[in-house]
Amino acid sequence: WIFHHFVERMDCKYDKVDADFWEGVATFLFNPPVGQDLLTRANAIARLLQDVFVPFGVVDPVAALGCPLGASAALTELARVCVDAVGAAC
Repeated sequence: WIFHHFVERMDCKYDKVDADFWEGVATFLFNPPVGQDLLTRANAIARLLQDVFVPFGVVDPVAALGCPLGASAALTELARVCVDAVGAAC
């Protein structure tokens, strides 16, 4: 349901920069590169989440709070990919 609401509402477009960033997040999450293995995908999602939660190398939740559905969708996808890749070790 998180993915559905993130795409349906996409209420994260406060200004042009935010809109472009979250559109990119949605595209990345819902249209993954063809043939990308799970561990590579997990690493890519982790880098994306680093941009969301640690912008400019400083912990700052403002970006994530600006689009909680987008941040939640990325975290959910990371968890799904991790479980698919390594199972219970995740």
